[in-house]
This record gives sequence, structure tokens and C-alpha cells, in this order.
Amino acid sequence: MDSDPDQNLGEMVGVDLHEHGKKTISELLVETFLEQGGTLVGVPPSERIESRIWAHGMYEGEHFDFIAVGTKWIEGCYCLPDVALKGALESLTKNYRYVLVDSPAGLEHLNRRITSKVDDIYDVIDPSKSPSITLNALIAWPKRLK
Repeated sequence: MDSDPDQNLGEMVGVDLHEHGKKTISELLVETFLEQGGTLVGVPPSERIESRIWAHGMYEGEHFDFIAVGTKWIEGCYCLPDVALKGALESLTKNYRYVLVDSPAGLEHLNRRITSKVDDIYDVIDPSKSPSITLNALIAWPKRLK
């Protein structure tokens, strides 16, 4: 799962969604709610988009499956893509032994509770001061959350 708008996890694992006829969650949201005129009233958008994520957004490979949030090209917050991702992850984690989530630098995805069941966190950082500060905050984060 690539939840980083920079979308480099797919490149690192050798998956180009578009080459496989798949789309990012952000692209599916734009199609569903802007281009096709879907409404945000009634059925929650996260429920409405989830089946589209499985059908049109998930790359299914021999050794792993892959989903990407993608870059949000419209103005505003990442709330709708994040809610769609959270719903997809809740369903996804039931079917897989391991789920790898590449997220943006910082802790905001943890505060938004996109990932609700986490056993291990690996933080790949460079030797500068800023990542060290983030790492210390990450270590203290679970204690503050309760």
C-alpha cells in the first residue's frame, strides 16, 4: 500500500498501476465523484468507493498485491482519499498475513488512524536532525495516544 503522494513504492517494487490498467485511489475518487457526478450524500463515500478500489485500483501479482493512494490533484485536504484508504486497509488486513504501508514523512497518517492494526513500524531515515526528531516523536506517540 503506497499512501505517500510521491508514489515511489510502486517504482521500488516494479509495479506501474497504469501499465496494468489500474488506477490510484485519488484517480478513482475523481472519476467517481467529479467526472461521473457521484454525490457525497447518502451512502458514505468510503463505502461507495471501496468496490472500485478492489476492481480498478488493486494490482494483483504473483507474490504480492499493490494499491496506491496517488497524488491528489484537486484543492483541499486529503480527507476523502484517507477515509477511502482506511476502509480499504481494514478490509485488506483481514486477507493478508503481511501488509506494508509506505506513508509520507511525519506522523499525520498515524493521527488520522489510517492504519489501525500495526505490529511493527520501520522508519527509514537519513542522518540529518529532522528525521531524528520525527523518530523520537514516533517512539513517544503510542503513549500519548491512549
